[in-house]
Amino acid sequence: LPFERWLRASTLVTPLVVLGRPSLPVFCVGPVLAIMAQIARATFGSSTATDVVILGGGALIQVGLAWGLEWYGSAAKARDVSAAPQVQPQPVLPR
Repeated sequence: LPFERWLRASTLVTPLVVLGRPSLPVFCVGPVLAIMAQIARATFGSSTATDVVILGGGALIQVGLAWGLEWYGSAAKARDVSAAPQVQPQPVLPR
């Protein structure tokens, strides 16, 4: 679909794509953040500014977690590839 192709090429969608790759850890952090947000609302009161800060902070934490997990996964793959022993081909001897 043309719209899907355009959407994938857009840099605005990159955070959503990054959120989707390690979705289980990001999803698991969501309820913890929701509880913390309820505590923050009870402590600081419920105003528009407080809600915007809580929602923005929660979104940034989840996107940051996803990017961190993606970076760690790519760094671990790079370490595994560089640490792999280099096997030299053995010549085949005729019998």
